[in-house]
Amino acid sequence: MLGRAAAMATGFPVKKLKEEAKCPICLDFLEDPVSVDCGHSFCLQCITEFCEKSDNSQGSVYSCPQCRSQFQQNSFRPNRQLASMVESIKQLSLSSSTKKTWLCEIHKEELNHFCEEDQIPLCWICDTSPEHRNHKTIPLEEATRSYKVKVQLALEHVKKEMEEALNQETNVGKKIVIWKEKVDLWRQRFILEFQKQHGFLAQEEQQQLWRLEEEERVIIQKLRESKVKLAQQSRTLRNLTEELEKCSQCTAWDLQEVNSRESLREE
Repeated sequence: MLGRAAAMATGFPVKKLKEEAKCPICLDFLEDPVSVDCGHSFCLQCITEFCEKSDNSQGSVYSCPQCRSQFQQNSFRPNRQLASMVESIKQLSLSSSTKKTWLCEIHKEELNHFCEEDQIPLCWICDTSPEHRNHKTIPLEEATRSYKVKVQLALEHVKKEMEEALNQETNVGKKIVIWKEKVDLWRQRFILEFQKQHGFLAQEEQQQLWRLEEEERVIIQKLRESKVKLAQQSRTLRNLTEELEKCSQCTAWDLQEVNSRESLREE
């Protein structure tokens, strides 16, 4: 009976509890959890860095990374009950699973430092080697948290740009419809007007209609080209959003691969 109960305790409920105990920004267990006005909770350091680096703030008002509800930085509320629960879940996790560690390929030691100059994870031997001795290094967990905060901010920025591009695309589509309706209305007015003096102004009528149609063609063509460009921009931003969302799930080990690709791209 005890064995069956232990298996149930370490099954799906534990996994769900672990997800609930993680910070939405760094995706790690909550540290010094605080709640904002909308009720969502984050690590104190994560949400503080988010506010400091956010470019979407209005004065001292910020948007929640999860639901975009507005909150003020001075309204953080320490969530001691949640902190206690997180500690209990940590202990439960330690008793039910072994934490996976990444090892240095050269020294076979755990990677627990990050070189800010070379942008790569290090073990304690690498950190003290002549190659990195004079470089600035920080704990790998801190580097991971900072990286994920940057990804989250970039993701928010790209989502906002994509939303603006979609709105502009929709507005251009509405302008096309409006222009078509206006042209149809003017066409009817011209036809009625020239019918009154058709015998005298038949030639002038044809010229006016030709000019109107030419103006319609030019304007509609410009609007369609604008709509195509905005659609392309929307697709580009959507692809970038998907890439950033994938990056937000990156592990500490992936930092080296991401930065290596960025270095090759810059070269």
